[in-house]
Amino acid sequence: MAQRRANTSCRNLTKSQLGGVIFGCTKNTIRECMSKQLFGLPYNHITYVQKIDVGLPLFLFNYSDRKLHGIFEAAGPGQMNVDPYAWTSNGSERTSYPA
Repeated sequence: MAQRRANTSCRNLTKSQLGGVIFGCTKNTIRECMSKQLFGLPYNHITYVQKIDVGLPLFLFNYSDRKLHGIFEAAGPGQMNVDPYAWTSNGSERTSYPA
């Protein structure tokens, strides 16, 4: 059985080591990601997202059809709550993907 690495992840990379970021979507959220040119992750990924600078290559993985879309380019730095109501059913509740 393979051993897991001791609590290391790509989130520990510095900005200069980060070559790109892969975000996720589903068949229910890909259209909104593309139309708003907005990708998001759950809050626990904020330290990772904050390392994104303008021009960093971005990718969007669709979990529904298992396809990777890209290359996209970050238009601004990674931040929280760009659209606090994105990816919600009626736009009145807060998003689960604020990062």
